[in-house]
Amino acid sequence: MEFHQLRYGCAIAETGNFSRAAERCQIARRSLSQQVLKLEEDLGAKLLDRLGGSVRLTEAGRALFLTPARFSLALAPSSNGDGHFRWLVLKLSRSFMRTLLCSS
Repeated sequence: MEFHQLRYGCAIAETGNFSRAAERCQIARRSLSQQVLKLEEDLGAKLLDRLGGSVRLTEAGRALFLTPARFSLALAPSSNGDGHFRWLVLKLSRSFMRTLLCSS
């Protein structure tokens, strides 16, 4: 799982639409869709129900994008004014993520 995939998933959750999420993330819609499919494959869980022009989060998608991903996004790099960026990296095992997704 990559940080940008979480960011893309949160954008989809917030907009309810791949096109608007892609615009917000400044990437092509196709790239956004491919990254979300890769994330679903990596986690072994369907995160989104694709409904024509709109998207609905599955239970696993809600568990990932509405709580843990928001926490991770809050830990994104931020400048403290000196031109340097600080990072806090959290590494979660695939089994932990599956437990998290399956417990919702």
